[in-house]
Amino acid sequence: MNKKAFTFIEMVIVITIFAVSLGLFTLYSQTSQVRSDLNSQRDVFVSYLRLAQSDSASGKDSESHGIHLAESYYAVFVGDAYVEGGSGNISIELPDSLIFTNINLNGGGEDIIFDSPFGETDEYGTVDLFSEQTNKTSQITINSLGLINF
Repeated sequence: MNKKAFTFIEMVIVITIFAVSLGLFTLYSQTSQVRSDLNSQRDVFVSYLRLAQSDSASGKDSESHGIHLAESYYAVFVGDAYVEGGSGNISIELPDSLIFTNINLNGGGEDIIFDSPFGETDEYGTVDLFSEQTNKTSQITINSLGLINF
């Protein structure tokens, strides 16, 4: 009588291939999620920059509008200068895996202020949003006319 069955070696090989494939898939999906976090957080930050620029250009509140940058968060504010704890400030925390680096603004500060009524800024320059997990950077550029690119 002839019995058909798998050998122990064949079973070990199949299980090993399955485990390696599952590990690679898990690693790839986590990296994709972190990359997606970087892109989506950059887009949200740029939308707040554009909103501040637009509010200044439209003369909202007859004031300047700006963004204050810190390593792990940024704050949207109204006025000619950032006041920590100001009543109109909106603070946005970055996810733990993201930080602002290489803040290179004209004048060397951490505030980007768009002047009313034209939405221009004297604090133009570049800001990098850095993902520690993937070691990737997304650079945001603000020019003196208030235009924002990434």
